[in-house]
Amino acid sequence: MSAVGFGAILTAVIQWALSSRSISNTRLFEARLDAYVGLLASWRDQESILNEEQNPLIVGHWVERSQLVGSKEVFELLEMWIETDPQTQSRIDITKRLKIAMRNDLKSIKL
Repeated sequence: MSAVGFGAILTAVIQWALSSRSISNTRLFEARLDAYVGLLASWRDQESILNEEQNPLIVGHWVERSQLVGSKEVFELLEMWIETDPQTQSRIDITKRLKIAMRNDLKSIKL
């Protein structure tokens, strides 16, 4: 095999690897963004009287989804969030930390 042929094959392999990585990162970003936005929206909608019975189920769905796709830090903060009582200073503090972690999580993905 000539040097030109080997170079062309090597270039193709590198381009494929970079393209695959970019696609994987894009999918990860989209999955995390969807989960985090869904979680934030479910928190906002918790006060809705119309869905009072379903709200805990909806929030639970988005918490679980965020734990599946989120970083280790987001996962751990969500565990802490679950363990705290609503309307307490601990829950408010953890929620603030969680929003920062989710933002950093999305920024860390190279697209």
